[in-house]
Amino acid sequence: MKPVIVRLLPCLAALALAACASAPLAETRYRLPEPAPLSAAQPAMPALAVTVEQAAWLNGLAMHYQLDAQRPQLARYRDSLWADRPAALLAARLRQRLSAIPVAAGAPWSLRLYLDRFEQVYQPDLHSQGEARWQAELRDSHGALRARHTFSASAPASQAHAEAGARALGAASDALIEDTLRWAREGMGR
Repeated sequence: MKPVIVRLLPCLAALALAACASAPLAETRYRLPEPAPLSAAQPAMPALAVTVEQAAWLNGLAMHYQLDAQRPQLARYRDSLWADRPAALLAARLRQRLSAIPVAAGAPWSLRLYLDRFEQVYQPDLHSQGEARWQAELRDSHGALRARHTFSASAPASQAHAEAGARALGAASDALIEDTLRWAREGMGR
């Protein structure tokens, strides 16, 4: 009588070959869509050194969603990923936005942002929205804390899938950035 492992070896080999022959999953990577162009000239503001950090659960490339706004459980889209970490995507978007603002004379200020929410949230009727939130900390040129505030923004998704979620999170990110820059400009003026 043969040992069990020897009898199972042909089955294991067939299973391994079948796994190799199966088609790989079609993975899709998303960036935030291009923001809408600014409609008016922006007033100058002091240079702003920006740091964007994120919660540990956002460190990967997974696109997260929540099936029910009343339940805290998050899930990931299986075949849909971000092109970069969410904090990196938002930092690039913020740098792009800052490049359109004239720099006023004076020492640079610093803005530290901590992203702790970046997900698509579904309602029971399958409508969804992109939701983003970060804590902002504004420091003057000497490093003194001048203001701290939590910002959140959301935007509706047109459909119930990852691509629509990426578009909704792009719109929510733009609103988050605009609110934060408006607040920072006011904080620098005090």
